[in-house]
Amino acid sequence: MKMFRMIFLVMIAAACIAVLMYVLYSYSLYKMAVAVGMENAWLAWIPLAQIWVLCNLSKEDFTILGSVTLPSRDTAFIVYLVISIVGGIISRFDSVLFNLIYLLCVIAAIVFQWRMYYDAYKIFGNGIEGSSLMALSIFSAVISIVAVIAMLMYHNNTPELNASEYNTYSMDGYGDNHNSYGNYNNDNNGF
Repeated sequence: MKMFRMIFLVMIAAACIAVLMYVLYSYSLYKMAVAVGMENAWLAWIPLAQIWVLCNLSKEDFTILGSVTLPSRDTAFIVYLVISIVGGIISRFDSVLFNLIYLLCVIAAIVFQWRMYYDAYKIFGNGIEGSSLMALSIFSAVISIVAVIAMLMYHNNTPELNASEYNTYSMDGYGDNHNSYGNYNNDNNGF
């Protein structure tokens, strides 16, 4: 009976810690989205939608591995979801080929998460750069508690980008200051 009680208490403690981490992360992400003027900042409280919010904190092109640039941040979000879903389905099968595909999906998802955190920390890190930015982004993509702590550290910082660029933020990830291809107009006439 004591063993059952101990296991139950550990499970309750783990659940409380998980809920606390979720609330702290969501709150931090929400504050960051508000700081850049994101119209739908409340989406930071919805589990899958918060990935979209994280992905769209930055207006820069979504480039991974230094050479692959996706057409938009919404496309990056969709690709990330597809990779995650495919990885989840494939993980159910037991063969060398499926295990290899699953491993590739996990690595690809980590690369996408790394890029999302890299962009967020670049905007809100107030001076963090180089290897420190890279290391923090990688650890955040791999270890959830690191992401929660970093987001808590940076959520009150002023974004390093001009927040007025984000005032027309819309659900499609682009405001009035983007052309139909999602490219940012640098002519300063779109404000």
